[in-house]
Amino acid sequence: MLCHLISMVMTDFNLLPVSKRVYEKESPIFLPVSEWEFTYHSQYWLVTKLFKPGGLDLFKEMAKCYPIVDRNNDDDHIDHNPFQVHHMPLWFTTPICEMVREFVLREHFKQGPEMELIDERMSEWGNIYIKGQCRPLINAHIPHVDFPHTEGWISNLWLSEHEEKETETRFYKYKGQVSEGRYDFQLDSRHHLYKEWHQWIGNGRKHTDRFTNLSDSDAFKWGFRKISSAPCRYGTMTIYNANIPHCPFVSDSVEWRWSHCFGFKYKSLARLFKTAEIPLQYRT
Repeated sequence: MLCHLISMVMTDFNLLPVSKRVYEKESPIFLPVSEWEFTYHSQYWLVTKLFKPGGLDLFKEMAKCYPIVDRNNDDDHIDHNPFQVHHMPLWFTTPICEMVREFVLREHFKQGPEMELIDERMSEWGNIYIKGQCRPLINAHIPHVDFPHTEGWISNLWLSEHEEKETETRFYKYKGQVSEGRYDFQLDSRHHLYKEWHQWIGNGRKHTDRFTNLSDSDAFKWGFRKISSAPCRYGTMTIYNANIPHCPFVSDSVEWRWSHCFGFKYKSLARLFKTAEIPLQYRT
């Protein structure tokens, strides 16, 4: 009876490969930020060495102990994210977000980790693409920003293997006005594409049966110009300003794709004092 009970418990529950206590005490996955190896590529950093020996496999084992929280593909789904969403507990993810923060403060702000930002918060989520299960919103391929109401930086840790350029993160410059992550063709009724946009998206719950990439012609039509692409290389991390308009590119050959995002967001002085950074007629 006891053996049966133990077997049942071990089948029904996942056991972490290392305990919370060991993880917090020994930091067995990532190297200190001071030992990371990276290159800068105009819109992003590519970190190519960040794991301790065995750290990448251990990270994946830990991550798989936690469930996907939303498949983002039901008819009532209104999230712009086309991928299934995965979360892990704060005790596991906060130290990683803090490493990304330390890196950005050093490389971008030229400051140490003791620098304090306004109303700062850590952020994490996982993105899992499974080809046959992807039912995104029809407008999910339009470039987006991650933190529309704040400033912030985000990293993508790449956990699936792909051929070069088979999938990537594409960055864009928008030629019009942006207000809290929304473009003027979404907000300004005088814009020549305003009516077409709202007729297209309808109630915001229209879905398509497969992932759609942003074509060059559609990018041009909606006012976007591609300025860079970041690779999705297994075991590396890309870090970039979360509020540069961006979107994923996923070729039809990709059956599944896995990454996890770690970052931080904060209020800018302009936002704090509600300074008009763009013409007021575009604000909501």
